[in-house]
Amino acid sequence: MSAALADLANSPRAAEIGHLLPRIISEPEVCRQRLVSFLGDPKCRRPDLVLEGLARLGNTQNRDELVSMAMPFTERDTLWDTRVKDVLFSSFSDCRQVKDLARRQLSTHEGNLAGIVQFFGSNPDLMGGVLATLN
Repeated sequence: MSAALADLANSPRAAEIGHLLPRIISEPEVCRQRLVSFLGDPKCRRPDLVLEGLARLGNTQNRDELVSMAMPFTERDTLWDTRVKDVLFSSFSDCRQVKDLARRQLSTHEGNLAGIVQFFGSNPDLMGGVLATLN
């Protein structure tokens, strides 16, 4: 690993390359702890990339806890936070809180209907809700 990447991975800005950290930090548990620390920071600028990094690590422990930590980012209105829903839908769709988030999207103005269709297409309740919303 180059010194520049190592420096960035160990800097406060590492969340901005969170999706790449599993390729930079060779020890999975060390990488996981680093990513979780960013997810626990309410000022994290790129929680979407942090969640992607956690998903790329695979075999994600405490999935429900990670989702709980990510949920506040779904309520912010910054440019990148809308992607948090996409990552939750794509990588954590088995978690109850993510399914609840998908249900709330059905009654939200400009809710993430495309994400629901893409990642919950086999869920008849959610698909019925999408059809009802579109009609």
